[in-house]
Amino acid sequence: MKAIPTTYNGVRFRSRLEAKWAAFFDLAGWRWEYEPLDLDGYVPDFILQMRRPILVEVKPFMWDFVNEDEQNLIGHARVKIDLSGWDGEAWIVGATTTKRGDADWLCGQYREDGAWGNAGLYACGECGHKTPFHHDMSWRCRQCGADDHASHRIQNWDVTADLRAAANAVQWRAA
Repeated sequence: MKAIPTTYNGVRFRSRLEAKWAAFFDLAGWRWEYEPLDLDGYVPDFILQMRRPILVEVKPFMWDFVNEDEQNLIGHARVKIDLSGWDGEAWIVGATTTKRGDADWLCGQYREDGAWGNAGLYACGECGHKTPFHHDMSWRCRQCGADDHASHRIQNWDVTADLRAAANAVQWRAA
């Protein structure tokens, strides 16, 4: 798949998919920096400025149709992040999100405390902010720190609608 350089909000992105995620981060109310630093052999696509910075890598995979090539793409990204020297949380996002199980939105892979697992998105009932989380480790809000998912997790965020709106914000338009 050939990347299409795209400008969004005054920033020139290497791909439309990266621009789509920048627009999504804006809709979620998250401060982001694009290609903000050089790590050991690696430049992350984004850093989200939350309670603690979160590294974000964007890859072109579809959650509902992950094939062997896409699994390799995800695995390669995980290794690259693990070897980069980044010791904080990291998130690998793809082209889509999907709904599974008890309505958790799966949206890639998340690394917390060195362990990778499925990533989810939710709105925190404590602070009201939208936040990513590690499905198998911590449902802690990355904005306020609340960590009891049973009482803080609320289902009022239409992630698919926001992802569609982000795609519309960066789509190609004839001049």
